[in-house]
Formats: sequence, C-alpha cells, structure tokens
Amino acid sequence: MLRHTLDDHRRRGPRRAAAVALLSATLGACLLAASAAGPASAGAVRFGDTHANADNRGDMLFETFSPDGSITLRHGGDDHAPQALPTPRDLHLAPGGLPTASGPVLVPMHENGRHDNRIDLVFVGDGYTASELPVFAQSAENAWQALMNYEPYKTYQNFFDASRIDIASPVSGISNDPTNGITKQTPLGMHFWCHGIDRLLCVDTKAANAYANLVPGINHVISIAHTATYGGAGGSITTLAGENQSSDGVIVHEMAHTIAGLGDEYDVPYDTAGGSDSDLANITSQSAAQMTANHTKWWRWIGKPSPDGGTVGAYDGANYYAHGFNRPSQNSEMRALGQPFNPPSTEALIESFYLSRYGQGSINPIDSMTPAPTRNGITAKNGVTLTANLIPLVGQNYTVYWGVNGTAVSGSLGKTSLDLTNAPLKAGQWNQVLVYVIDNNPAVADPDFRAKNMTKSAMWWVWGG
Repeated sequence: MLRHTLDDHRRRGPRRAAAVALLSATLGACLLAASAAGPASAGAVRFGDTHANADNRGDMLFETFSPDGSITLRHGGDDHAPQALPTPRDLHLAPGGLPTASGPVLVPMHENGRHDNRIDLVFVGDGYTASELPVFAQSAENAWQALMNYEPYKTYQNFFDASRIDIASPVSGISNDPTNGITKQTPLGMHFWCHGIDRLLCVDTKAANAYANLVPGINHVISIAHTATYGGAGGSITTLAGENQSSDGVIVHEMAHTIAGLGDEYDVPYDTAGGSDSDLANITSQSAAQMTANHTKWWRWIGKPSPDGGTVGAYDGANYYAHGFNRPSQNSEMRALGQPFNPPSTEALIESFYLSRYGQGSINPIDSMTPAPTRNGITAKNGVTLTANLIPLVGQNYTVYWGVNGTAVSGSLGKTSLDLTNAPLKAGQWNQVLVYVIDNNPAVADPDFRAKNMTKSAMWWVWGG
C-alpha cells in the first residue's frame, strides 16, 4: 500500500528553519516552517499536524493561495481551535446506508483494483448533517475529478482507489464561518481563521485519522468542510472547502507536495539564498549549464518544450527566494494554481506513482495473472491461455511481449494473452513462460528508473505435454 507518512518531510534548502509545521492555505494552502524573522539555519523541514488544543507555535509563515491562483506567504500565530466532538470508543464502519449513532459509513467511490496495488485516497467530511451527506458525496466526487483530470494523474488514474466516509454532524457548517467567532462542535473540528489567518482551513487531525484509519490499508486523507467559502490547507491531511469550486486547485497543488515531494517554485518573500543545493526534484541552485555538464537534476529536460510555452531551463527564483534557487520553467502548477506541471515535476509525480518516496511499496502494472501461477505449474493443452491483467493507462498503452525459455515469442508484441496451443514449448519438460510489461511514457526521461521500476514481468511454469 502506498501513502505519505503522517509527518511529511521536505528539505527547503539552506537558511530555512527546521521546525514543526503544517501545510496550509488561504484562500487555501501549505504551511512552511519558518520564524517570523525569516530563514535561519539549514535542515529538513518537518510537516506536522494541526489539531484541537495544539501547542503554542508562535509566529509562523503559511503558504496561502488566492482565488486568482497566486501564492504568497502570510504570518500566523497561535491556533485557537474549537473542540471536536469526542470520537466514539466503539468506532466502526456501518456496512452501508446512512450513518448510525454507533458509527460512520464507508462508501467506495472509485474501485479501480485491489488495494494492496493502488494509491488510496480517503475523503472525510465535516459539518454535514445526515440530510446533507449527499452534498458531501458530490463535493468528494468533484475533488476526485479535479485531481484526476490533471496530468499526469489523468493518465494514471487507475493507479488510484477512492472512498469516502460519511460522518453525520449534529450541526450544519463549521466554526468561524461565515465570520470569525462562530463556534460549532463538529466531528472533525474544522475551522477557518486557523492560526489567525482568515481562509486557512484546519482540521483536528487526530479525529480525521481516527475515522480514515477504519479503511483497510494506509491512505492519503482529504478532509472536506461543508462551506462555500474559499479556503483549504495541506500537510498530513489536505483540507478543502467542499462547495467552493475555486478550491479545486488546492488539491492538485497539495497532493504534488504530498505524493511526489515537489517544492514550491514561487519566489517570495525572501531575496537571496546561499549555500548548498536543494534535494527537491524541481528546485536547484545550479545553472542549466552546470546540470548538463554534471548530469544532475533535470539535465535530460534542458532545452525541451514546457507546457507554459517556453523551454525547460534554470529560471531564477524559487523555493521562496527571488535569487539563489532556480525552477525548471517560467510558470507551472507549483508556482501558480491552474498551470500545467513542468516536465521535471511531471516526471517526479509519475515516479512517485510507481515507487513511493516513503518506502511503503510500489505499484505493479501487472495487477493479476490468469490462471494464477501455482507451485505445481500448468500443463499445456488445447484451450489453455495465459493472461496478464494490467492496470489500464488512459490515453497510452504499455509495451507488452512474451517469452518462452528466454526467447521472445514471435507475434506476441502488444498482446496481453498467450494461447499455449501455438506457443513454442519444449515437449516433455518444464518451460518458463514470461510476460514483460514496460511503461514507455516519454514523460519519464530517466532510463534507469524505467528499467528498475516501470518494467515488470510475471512468470508461469508450463509443462510441455
């Protein structure tokens, strides 16, 4: 099962404070750990959780979005979170229908395959009464569509499963909405004016995780508030304003941080950075010439077209600095909402789909084999066909071919099944039959990664009778 850990790590490069933080939003977004005085020391930034009765965090900087897509940093102070409703001790999932007094309801949204070979997204809602849960259902579906209509998620949408957990709230809406000072006790304690920032939307992560952990496996959690007011946040849990359509951009940006560990490409509020390079896939202190000469970072993409209309290079200004850090393109989703990802960021996302950067497993495009291989093997006879059941790509195909005893089977290219009747099996002995599946998506330029992680095989032992 693939997922992000609850404490996400991003190295911000030198002169960034190493502090506990929360990804956030206003108008939507991500928290960046940094003191009010600005950058201080080198180190990795750890992103933590925001919850009711959070510890005093002092003055921090929060990545905030506005509806026009621009991204800035804003200062925030302590968070005076409302109290979430107590989580029932006998918490369990009802089998279907409306939530009962004894527990919430798990509703599959998009079941694209077995959960141990998928990236799972779990949507939880707050501030929806039992009669308003259909509104939550639609908001969760809208959020899923917003993410899966964005490349490269669109191509790899079948790598994901999605479900929602319907939690009936005793009151409608959330705290500090539409104005600050309105307190509502809801199951997840979601609230605006988090850390004193108007559109920063936070959740009690302990409560949200208590519900989301009822889903088998390990998941990425998205918490949706019953509100039309623009806002959101990110971190261990991404939060969205359910009924505000402009919030769709938040989930795309935040999940790029969460899943692929991408850095921010905008260049405020600091002036000049110095010191060592960043280890973020889309951030560097090197020039295009240095990357090309040293075969580092996105050197394979230098000079190639970028979706923003320019070419991939090293553009001054990124990672919150006007100078000292470079980004791959003039504009992209990690610089302003609503933009396509640049090629290095797209590559990093696809690589994270295949191989979790959290070390929690990998996706195999061969989802299952028919018939399933057995210890006793298979006896070839008329009518026996071997099939590799693949996770389908959208708009692209895998390269597929078959081999018997180390030799490619003529005419098998592109076929997911092999009829053993005409296979070149050796009679009176066991034969090793393999299917090879390669994802040759040109959006991945690293041949080593493709060979190690995007090339898979499956094997059957077949007796040639």
